Amino acid sequence: MRPTRQLPTMISTALSYTRSVRKLSVFLAKPLGSDECLELTRHRLQTREPRFLESMRRLVYAIPTSPYMRLLQLAGCEYRDLELMISQRGLERTLEALYQAGVYLSFEELVGTKEVFRGTHAVPFTFRDLDHPLLLGPLHDRSSGSRSRGRPVSISFEDLAERDAPTRFWAMEALGASAMLPIIWRSGFPVGGLLHWLSLARLRRPPVRWFSTSSPEYAYGGKSRHLIAAARLLARRQGWWLPAPEFITLSQADIVLDAVLEASRRQAGCIVITKPSFAVRLAALARQRGVSLHRVCFETANEPLTPGKAEEIRASGARVGSIYGFHEGGMVGVPCGHPVEPDDMHFVADCYGLIQRTREYAGVPMRSFMFTTLLASARKILLNVEIDDFGLFEPRRCGCPLDDLGFRYHLANVRSFTKLTGEGVTVVGTNCVHIIEEVLPKTFGGQSIDYQLLEVEDQDHLTRLLLLVSPRLGPLDEQAVRTRFISTLDAQERGGIPLWRQAETIQVVRQDPVHTAGGKLFPFHTIALSEWQKVVERPGAFTIRA
Repeated sequence: MRPTRQLPTMISTALSYTRSVRKLSVFLAKPLGSDECLELTRHRLQTREPRFLESMRRLVYAIPTSPYMRLLQLAGCEYRDLELMISQRGLERTLEALYQAGVYLSFEELVGTKEVFRGTHAVPFTFRDLDHPLLLGPLHDRSSGSRSRGRPVSISFEDLAERDAPTRFWAMEALGASAMLPIIWRSGFPVGGLLHWLSLARLRRPPVRWFSTSSPEYAYGGKSRHLIAAARLLARRQGWWLPAPEFITLSQADIVLDAVLEASRRQAGCIVITKPSFAVRLAALARQRGVSLHRVCFETANEPLTPGKAEEIRASGARVGSIYGFHEGGMVGVPCGHPVEPDDMHFVADCYGLIQRTREYAGVPMRSFMFTTLLASARKILLNVEIDDFGLFEPRRCGCPLDDLGFRYHLANVRSFTKLTGEGVTVVGTNCVHIIEEVLPKTFGGQSIDYQLLEVEDQDHLTRLLLLVSPRLGPLDEQAVRTRFISTLDAQERGGIPLWRQAETIQVVRQDPVHTAGGKLFPFHTIALSEWQKVVERPGAFTIRA
């Protein structure tokens, strides 16, 4: 018999689940059609400034514990001052002025590696302080951690209904995939696929299959399992069907391809919601079989859609577009229907404000993104919050459906400063520093400068992580080095490392670490740094491209 002291916890859990199922029922009972998406998005584009002010009034100025409240006080900006600035300058110029006045959070401040100081004033801050103060989400995700197993993000059904579902609609519309049958193939179960699963359900365009490469023993937790079961039961009662997740390994990609080919022969074709590396695998497998994917469209996310990956996917006959998002904010960029770059995307200006900050990385000036949330249901309240990404952000008319709608700003060539990605799984580079500079030298000899983690794209256009080990250390058991690195990293990261074992994403290469053009040596080296600095071209299967 359970101890009596556990009874309150059990009751609280039961009540929380009951509330979640009630909200889920409401979420699924109100489908979002194309006319509603059009009306909603147009209205939000026309009301960006008043919605920003209302969000600031309710979620910042009315919350004394908000870190933004303290930053605004230090900047001498009361609510009436903000109203005046908006009326005179508009949203983006107001955000620029607030940034100049110290109202922002840098990436280092966001992840907790740097304390928040403005002048001599400290601003106490934790990541949870950015949680929505009025909404508690039943879905939970974690961003890539800088000190631990990631930063927790709570996602509400209100946010799914107001942001994810309409944005998902426009992504499919831009790709000409509105009538296609969706298939999901993702890692990171459940949230990695669950948000897409639920958003498609809201649009009444449920996926025909949902594949996940995550282990069900690891990922299929109690609350997620119950919510998925509840959603499937509610859908059946309403007369339609939602698929259960199917767990496969990367070596079972044939199962996914069979499902894609079957779906592509029905209706207008098949849209596969996946990651660039997964799409490359399917494209290569289709060519091996001698079949065309001309009735297939890939919508990719979680890693850059590089020119090499896009070329490999299109060679199979398929079309491909890129989605851009981040854990704290969600989807912020959707594919352009007339792209000029592989990852040409429209910035969803109805949901966010965006300014850029110039910062140096490895001696090179880059323009990082700083986001501000405009939706009342936002999963995290963001006001000029810098994330670990940079890229092109510019106004441009393209003539695609999203341009006609009013999404006039484009994002492209989006990369990360310090995150490395393999098979769509992201790891913070700084988490590797301890392993590179201390663990490996102590275990296998040498110094910190004898090891380096290098992000590259191989000859098959799959993103790999090369663990460079200097030849001067002499003979080593390379498999032991790889195992030691992965096991130590696995203790810090959450959820993706088993996938790397499946894909053999991390490979040991006996080569001296790579220096930057300025002669600097970093413990980890991203594709982004290579592209921007044109660091090195070396022969062999792995090439750092400019």
